[in-house]
Amino acid sequence: VAANSAGIKLTGVIVAEQVKGQREFMIGARMDPVFGPVVLVGDGGKYVEAMPDLQVLMAPFSASDVEKALSRLRIAPLLAGVRGEPPLDVHAFCQSAIAVGQLMADEKLGISQLDINPIMVGGPGQGCRVLCHLRRQCAAAFLPHPRPAVLPHQPRARSDRAVGRLRSADPD
Repeated sequence: VAANSAGIKLTGVIVAEQVKGQREFMIGARMDPVFGPVVLVGDGGKYVEAMPDLQVLMAPFSASDVEKALSRLRIAPLLAGVRGEPPLDVHAFCQSAIAVGQLMADEKLGISQLDINPIMVGGPGQGCRVLCHLRRQCAAAFLPHPRPAVLPHQPRARSDRAVGRLRSADPD
């Protein structure tokens, strides 16, 4: 009614569930020419660039590896719940990170990089949800465009020498 009175013609409606979680996280990934699939996990939301709190994982990795990485974040104490909040569903987030690592490792898909932010992580058993906002300025990424939204990966031989020089930041 308000649209009609303002002279706006509506052609459809989007009905979506309002998603609420306890904490925003992020998962980013890229295909590194030397190390292969590299996945970032960490604190997400709108301040991810201003106050980065991230850890790096090299695929393939396990849920235990993701949990260790999360334990090294500055926000790690929040995972167990603070001041009466329930703990976060870390297991669901770990499974999401593993799935991203597997996607990146599948050379048939040709994914060069991806970023998922925010991922809303809920309490125990609530899982995590990816929020997607379609904005006018990024809508071109979904249309035929000379610069694709997902850049194709060009497989390159990995250097065992370079990988051999990697040292774990983990004291274990």
